[in-house]
Amino acid sequence: MAPPAAATAPLVTPQSKALIITWTASVTASVTYTVLRSSCGAAGPFLLVSSVLTDVSFADTTVLPGAYYYKIRTSNADGEYTDTLAFVGQFSGPRPLNDDGDASGTTETRAAFVVYVGGRTQGMSEAERILKLKGRALMC
Repeated sequence: MAPPAAATAPLVTPQSKALIITWTASVTASVTYTVLRSSCGAAGPFLLVSSVLTDVSFADTTVLPGAYYYKIRTSNADGEYTDTLAFVGQFSGPRPLNDDGDASGTTETRAAFVVYVGGRTQGMSEAERILKLKGRALMC
């Protein structure tokens, strides 16, 4: 079986607490979608930020102010996939509240993720990590 046709016309719409990503469905039947994101640029690396989706939209509520690059991955039942080209969205909403109830200092986000580099899955040594963000970008 051949890889599915990619989703088309990806669009990022900023809202007050999220970036809304939408796209036009693949012309290939029986596919699912996942959303990949990079804060490093169009070349990545890209992190998986959605679970498997059958809908053609996703709300990324884990963003901090800044630019994010996305790809939509279209997959078939055989595990074959095709990614869109990278596209960018800018979030300028508020910083999330930390444990003290304010938007300053360290924000901790619990995340389980898999890294995609060069089209291959790079497994993480731990299924879950705590990322400590202090208003600066993660290493790219």
